[in-house]
Amino acid sequence: MAIPKNTRLTDTRGTAQACEKTAKRLRRTAWARRACGIGTKGFRVYDWALIDSAEPDTQYLFRRSTSDGGLAYYRCYNPNHASTG
Repeated sequence: MAIPKNTRLTDTRGTAQACEKTAKRLRRTAWARRACGIGTKGFRVYDWALIDSAEPDTQYLFRRSTSDGGLAYYRCYNPNHASTG
């Protein structure tokens, strides 16, 4: 489910902050580049980061545009804790 950038999330360490601030603090290695299929202008490629949540079976998925750096945020039900890699 898409969520706004000012949504407050709590990570596994108990740190509560907005998604936008969390995304800016992520290390370069936290992001994985993946193609999302073909759009009208060719392949759609984004960087993705998966953040563990303090809530059971829940993770946050951040998507960053490779062209302009725009960010989108998602709250995901992920009971098997699948990774982006």
